[in-house]
Amino acid sequence: MRLLTKLRTQAVEEGLKKTRLEMKDVRREEDRIKADILDLNKNQEEMKDLIAMNELRQKEVNLRLRAVPETQGENIKVKLTTELATWLEIPIEEMANAIQSAFRLKTKSAKNKRFVGDCLVVFKEREMRNMILQKNKEKRLNIGGNYIIIFKDIPVRLLKRRDSYKELVQALKRFNIEFKWEFPEGISFIYKSKRQKLTSPEETSKFLRKYKELRVDKEEDKSEEIERKADSEEETERSGGEEEEEGGEGKI
Repeated sequence: MRLLTKLRTQAVEEGLKKTRLEMKDVRREEDRIKADILDLNKNQEEMKDLIAMNELRQKEVNLRLRAVPETQGENIKVKLTTELATWLEIPIEEMANAIQSAFRLKTKSAKNKRFVGDCLVVFKEREMRNMILQKNKEKRLNIGGNYIIIFKDIPVRLLKRRDSYKELVQALKRFNIEFKWEFPEGISFIYKSKRQKLTSPEETSKFLRKYKELRVDKEEDKSEEIERKADSEEETERSGGEEEEEGGEGKI
């Protein structure tokens, strides 16, 4: 009887030992699969970034113009050629030769007549585009009584990567600190005579924890968050999320 009990106990212990080993194997396999999935996701994100950066290079001769008054039957290319030439004080023929194409983008909100669609201008060379961006820092373009907002044409994926930097951007603007967006992600600026380059949300959070004077109190932060949310919803509806007007502190 004791022998039988001992054998049964040994069988149970061996069974438990085998089960524990099998569970360890299962956990190792699960960890391996998770690691493979993380690597796959990382590779996919890197591939998407490469595609976005290639798209950015293709768009480097483009500019988006917002708030250009819309008229029925307009020839937007002729209209913008004339307005831009007058603003830059150059011959219309010179501007006409510099523009490859120009058209008005149709958006959901534009169709609902909440906003006019942005205008996209494609230049033959970067020289004229850069001339316009420089002029925009000195004097705003005004068409039909509207001050025109001028953007570089940045891929939506790269713009969305900037969402995690909104708190820092608000702080930099509050202190009139110029900054520059990095690609595919990040922001650089000079603070306390030292150049800062932050390329991840983690680095940004760490920076704000270190320099607490850049953070705002809860009530002010809540107010700004409401404004940011409203602006974000409006911008998303209008155009898919362009960021920062060219010529201000937020340089694309």
